Amino acid sequence: MTDDDNTQQWDGYEREALYTLVPGDDQGWQGMWSVEDVGREIDHSDDPMAVLRPLINAGLVHEPAKGYVFASRAGIKAVAMIGKVV
Repeated sequence: MTDDDNTQQWDGYEREALYTLVPGDDQGWQGMWSVEDVGREIDHSDDPMAVLRPLINAGLVHEPAKGYVFASRAGIKAVAMIGKVV
């Protein structure tokens, strides 16, 4: 796997994690997720914080308590502007 392929794979994990935390219009606010649940949802349960940490550092996700996360207003806005493209 090349560095570019590896980067694209991690970008995909981060995108999936953010999309998981930001519900569709018909679902309402999903609230807080456990880090483990996000890991299972994105098929990266061995170290989900490795995926979530860059999103937290970018301000797209908040971690109010160890092991729990939710999408920030910036994360919700980013998904609204981009749309959920898989």
